[in-house]
Amino acid sequence: MYEIIKKTLIFICMFIFIIYPIKIDAQNININDLILNPKKFNHQIISVKGEAIGEALKRDKHGWVNIKDSTNAIGIYMRNEDIKRINVYGGYNKIGDTLEVEGVYNKACSEHMGDTDIHAIKIDIIEGGTTIEPDVPSYKILIAVGLIMISFSINYILYKKHK
Repeated sequence: MYEIIKKTLIFICMFIFIIYPIKIDAQNININDLILNPKKFNHQIISVKGEAIGEALKRDKHGWVNIKDSTNAIGIYMRNEDIKRINVYGGYNKIGDTLEVEGVYNKACSEHMGDTDIHAIKIDIIEGGTTIEPDVPSYKILIAVGLIMISFSINYILYKKHK
């Protein structure tokens, strides 16, 4: 009887470890590590942190949001409800919301024609995004105004010369 219980417990433990993906400590994972070591992280539950960039690509009940950290960028496949929580996407004059994403990493997702992506399980918005006012140095404005005046002067001289 003891042997049957022992074998059953071993089988259950093995079943749990095989069926459920192993969660890897997220604090050491950056997006570039995922891209450079795809076999190591494939089908693993991982966690990454990055800025939402570009715009959301919604499809039916799910969509993609690209996030970038200091090393690289990757697409996150998530529910539209999670996409709606993102207020600011990074771009030229914006810093996007900072997201912490926990999900399953796919080096070649069979559901999405071989794309590398992360299927989100949990999304947390750590910090809201902001708009950046471009800081144009005054000397650049003076140079631009001066070049415009020179262009108008040359055009005026050429116009009078050909008239």
